[in-house]
This record gives sequence, structure tokens and C-alpha cells, in this order.
Amino acid sequence: MMLISINNVSVKASQKEILKNISFNIDKGEVLSILGPNGSGKSTLIGILLDDFNSNTGSVDYFPNKKEVFGSIGIVYDNQLIFPFLKIKEFIDYFASIYNIDVKLYNTYIDIFGLRKILNSLIKNLSQGERTKLAILLAIFHHPALLVLDEPFSGIDPTIIEKIWNSIRRNNNTIAFTSHDWEMAAKVSDKVIFLNDGTMVCPAFDPKNFMEKLPSDKIIVLPYCPIVEENLNGFRYYVHNNSLVIFSDKKVLNKVRGLTRNFSILDATLKDVYFYLTYRK
Repeated sequence: MMLISINNVSVKASQKEILKNISFNIDKGEVLSILGPNGSGKSTLIGILLDDFNSNTGSVDYFPNKKEVFGSIGIVYDNQLIFPFLKIKEFIDYFASIYNIDVKLYNTYIDIFGLRKILNSLIKNLSQGERTKLAILLAIFHHPALLVLDEPFSGIDPTIIEKIWNSIRRNNNTIAFTSHDWEMAAKVSDKVIFLNDGTMVCPAFDPKNFMEKLPSDKIIVLPYCPIVEENLNGFRYYVHNNSLVIFSDKKVLNKVRGLTRNFSILDATLKDVYFYLTYRK
């Protein structure tokens, strides 16, 4: 069942196109990840989803209506605006009173998020990761039907990210999030969209089927060498961060071996889809 539909959305600011003709759907109970480098338009798209500002063209439709969708929502922005002179415990108590929730019911969350020992710390003294954990806790403890998260795991200790994610998914809610952790996004998402310079690289797709978009499930990786690239006519490859990445088969491997011995053979990943589709020779 569709929850949100984004239709040909474009956003322009100061004569610069930030988003260009973006279209995709978010279904109820679905996990959607929005992936791309810094400056690709991810946070702007989150703002459009949340109706924080309007697009220049296109539309965003909510089902059955915006009021019902926004009536049960949790949000984590990339830059958290949290009262600096309150203690963590005071802030949790404040939100619990707004939602009429007994804060004692959320002791498990407090432990999972590693906040127990710093409950009496002032928010202004928290690290970025601690602020982010607090923001996620406040976004989920009223069990929202929709979660919109902008870089929700930035600065968080990788050893507890899986526990936090399991807490987020406890109620099988609908989630749209941005991330720089593409490996995690590939594991937890039902659908991904790639943004590159404000445009969608390809239609939204299931990351578990990413191999369907690549010429091969193996890649040959070597330091960029113009001589090797000159001999790759007819082969599929891309260049990124001074590396030459070639999609492998027996013919390609024999060709590369005849040119250099300085290469590695690796499994292709979701990132290879992005770089392959966005590379321009």
C-alpha cells in the first residue's frame, strides 16, 4: 500500500538546480534508503518529504492524507537542534510528557543506546554521536508509523549500530533515511535510490538485486593507468579515486594480465552500481 508518492519534483535555489525531476514511491512498512555523495541533494529531498519547504515543480502526495501520515511520525535531522542546557534525563522526561508516555517503559532503550551513564549530562557537553543517539531515541519512543532519518548513525560507535537499528525496526514502521554506510543500506533496505548532482541515477530498486545492474559480479581493481584504459575498448569499467575498476570475465582478465600484474579481483558491491552508472568517459 502506497504511503508517499513523489512526482517529478524539482528544487531550485539561487539559480542552481538542487533536485531535478525526482520521482519514486514509498510503500507502507517499507525501508527506503537515499544514497549519494555530499551535495547530491539527499538532505533537500528529506526536506521535501517532510514538507519543510516546497518544490518548484512536481508534487508530493500522502495517503490517505498528509494529516494522518504526519500524525504518527518520528524525525532525525542531520543537524540536531536540541536544548543545550537541559540534561539528557530532563529532555527525555519532557518528550515523555508531550506524548503522555511513562518514561520508565523506555529503560531498555536507554540501555541499548548507551545513555544510562550520561543521563545527568548537559546536552551541550555531549559528543556528536551521543546527541544523535538521543535524537533517535526521542524519534522512536512513541512508536511512530513513519520515520524519516537524515544520516541517523553519524558519529555513533559501529559496535552498537545494529542494536539501535533493531530498536528502530521493532514496530515494522515505514522508514526513509539517508546514509553514507552503503553496506548497511544494502542489508536493511527494501528499496534504494541513487542521487547524483540532484538527479536520480536510475529508478528506485531493491538493493538485494543490485547485480542485475552490473555486467559482472566480479571486478578487477588496479591503480589508474592510462595505458591500461586505452586498451579497454569494448570492456565495461569506471574510474574512481585514481582506481581503474573493470568488470571481469575471462577475456578481460587475460587482457589485464598482459598489461599489468598490479591488480586485485574483488566481489562487486552496491557502490559499484553507483559509480558504474554515473561514470562518464
